[in-house]
Amino acid sequence: MQRTALLIIVAALVFSAALLAPLIAYVLVFGLTPLAHHQRWAELGSFVGGIYTPLLALCTLAVLVMQVLIQRHQAQHQFDQSFLQQSRSDLEFYMLRLLEALQTPVGYGNNVREVLHSQYQPDTLEALRTPEMKKLGLELHTVAPEIIGFWSAIQPILQGLEAPGHQPYKLAHTAAISKLAATLSMQSCIALDNYLLAHAENHEPMQQLKFSSLAAQR
Repeated sequence: MQRTALLIIVAALVFSAALLAPLIAYVLVFGLTPLAHHQRWAELGSFVGGIYTPLLALCTLAVLVMQVLIQRHQAQHQFDQSFLQQSRSDLEFYMLRLLEALQTPVGYGNNVREVLHSQYQPDTLEALRTPEMKKLGLELHTVAPEIIGFWSAIQPILQGLEAPGHQPYKLAHTAAISKLAATLSMQSCIALDNYLLAHAENHEPMQQLKFSSLAAQR
């Protein structure tokens, strides 16, 4: 908005200077002596008309261009705010559902969160590809299949906030990462990335995950 206001001020100054310049030049050349002959008035009218008609047409075009730029800026601002609000709403929805799904019991007094914490914190990507981990992943997916869906749905939200690379998207992306880590715990987010990474090995290529360092090993 500050940039737009500056452009308007500069355009107003240029417009004023363009209007005054011909009159100043006329006065400097011919002075302020009243015109006593009709022919001199006609010459003055021709001078003013010849100078100001194209000048006013150019200024009108400039005003129209400024209006288009301002409208486009306002439309972009409205789109950004709507996108950010929808992203926050979607993130909140999936995060709360995921928080509930992590409490799903899997037997022996454990829940899904505890299994993810204990089993999905490997040091290498190869450790996620063992037959035992694949078997465990299938068991968890049978017990709580919605976890993969919820965590997968969060990934494009984070990517959408990160892609533009400018404010207010950068701030919203950082806030979303911090909110996930604070609500689910950083350990859970890393384990969920690894779980999604292991689950996707025989499916579609995985997006760039935000928490697990193992994604960079692909």
